[in-house]
Amino acid sequence: MTIKSLSVMPELFLPCTYEFDVSLASRSYYGIGGRARFLAHPGSPAELADLLLWNKEYQLPLAIMGKGSNILFSDSLFPGIVISLDRMQRMFWISDDELWCEAGADNTLIAEELLKSGRGGGAWLYRLPGQIGSTVRMNARCFGGEISAVTRGIQTMTIEGRLQWQTPDEVFHGYKQTSLMDNPEIVVAVLLHFPETGAQEEIKYTMDGYLEERTKSIISIFPAAVRPLRTTMMPVVQAALFLRNSVLKAVVKGELWSASTMPTLFSTKVGQPHQMCLDLPHR
Repeated sequence: MTIKSLSVMPELFLPCTYEFDVSLASRSYYGIGGRARFLAHPGSPAELADLLLWNKEYQLPLAIMGKGSNILFSDSLFPGIVISLDRMQRMFWISDDELWCEAGADNTLIAEELLKSGRGGGAWLYRLPGQIGSTVRMNARCFGGEISAVTRGIQTMTIEGRLQWQTPDEVFHGYKQTSLMDNPEIVVAVLLHFPETGAQEEIKYTMDGYLEERTKSIISIFPAAVRPLRTTMMPVVQAALFLRNSVLKAVVKGELWSASTMPTLFSTKVGQPHQMCLDLPHR
């Protein structure tokens, strides 16, 4: 039976910061989507583990979202918990050339940290949409850089709330091919390695050049999922309506769909991992 109203659901209290009855359209670049029963904001791996352990009892459907730049939501109600890692943004250097980043850290903020520290090899992350967790999950690349080339290790969490450490060889299998895309593990943090040093002026010049390249193209104006539509030069609203009508309503049929940049996604079948089939291009 499809649940169409939150009013028929029992009241629950999540063990971390959360919102109730949230418009998913308000959290997406495309401004489309229905409502979610909960939007959870764990602030640490411990809080995320508490949430997952709590859900073992209640068995609500789960979904992970990043910044909403490469995700498409159905107009239907999502009766479970959408987990946002936006409060998990801590970054710190554990050595001269190793940067520890929680999954919610924005790619651009990482690039700016590298600039401040005079470290090369990561300028391509500047203005790359999304957070580092999703960037690692799908092994993103841009302007000749690829995240697998600067990753020393990945900390993930299972659906049971257990932390795991994985090596790059275990995770990365090629561009947009990782082991994380085939299982329900959540990227919690990443250890990045930037051995190159450089003058800040040179690094900033490279970053500005990449930004200029992005702004020259219509691709830079729209998030990645609009690429197939770029030749029409349609505004974002038209693109969103096209995607909703042509993809969501015709194909999704009430499921929550994502581009390949989402860290992990689960279907509405409780506890069952669901790898999305809508593989949208990514810059």
